[in-house]
Amino acid sequence: MSNESNFKEAKELISNGKWIEAIPLLRKELELNANNDNTWYLLGLCYRFTNQLEMAVTSLHRAISLDASIPSYYLALGIAYQLLEKYEESLSSLRIANKLDNNYVEAFISAAITLKKMKNYTKSLEIFDEAANALTRQFVKNNPNNSSAKIYGFRNTKGTLWIKYTINAVMYDIATSNIDGIMFPTSEFVENEYLHRRHGGLFWEDENNVDTKTMRKIYPNFLDSVREYLILDRRYSNIIRNKGSVLEILNNNEEAKLHFNEANEFIYLCHSS
Repeated sequence: MSNESNFKEAKELISNGKWIEAIPLLRKELELNANNDNTWYLLGLCYRFTNQLEMAVTSLHRAISLDASIPSYYLALGIAYQLLEKYEESLSSLRIANKLDNNYVEAFISAAITLKKMKNYTKSLEIFDEAANALTRQFVKNNPNNSSAKIYGFRNTKGTLWIKYTINAVMYDIATSNIDGIMFPTSEFVENEYLHRRHGGLFWEDENNVDTKTMRKIYPNFLDSVREYLILDRRYSNIIRNKGSVLEILNNNEEAKLHFNEANEFIYLCHSS
């Protein structure tokens, strides 16, 4: 029978970064219930953060053998393999994490870093882009199109890299819907919308045109909302800074500078918000 107090205390220690202290409690818990996948996962994390990497791999494999449906188990295993410099094994595990959850930003980031360590720079750039795309897809998934959504005003950021990922997120969404195309607002429409806010917090509306095609008409609040989300979510700045470092290795210095500048700008705006 499980000892709830051991498990509860171990989780509290882990939440406070006391990995070493949590290990004996988790091992006691496993003596009572060796088939608890979450306990094996937490033990694997503790071993990883105390640099006992082989034991981390063993524990995480045990967690996966008990429940192979949880993406975070594969992420943790992929990172442990990466730290052991077993890069192919790392990528294999991270691919499964992203197969289980195609918006798993952390798994994309870890895969891109692994590829960078393998000196596969071209593929690393591609996966950093996938991480940024997944991040913006998360926003679309978790923030329903609603007229009562929060309205953000225009923020004149110098960086414009985020726009590409925002468009990709919209295109991904309409590809899985019965939508034929996309329309972005004219400057006149944007000016009028900021002035009167006739559409409230709506992100978009789907309209039928004369050819009976359904078009998604994007409103300014969508772009403004995604920009704020990416400013406040430090993962975005981390992604593009890392991508910039790969571009720098490839001597694509102008493109690298654009990425570093946007990362710095968004971090500054995050701190000042």
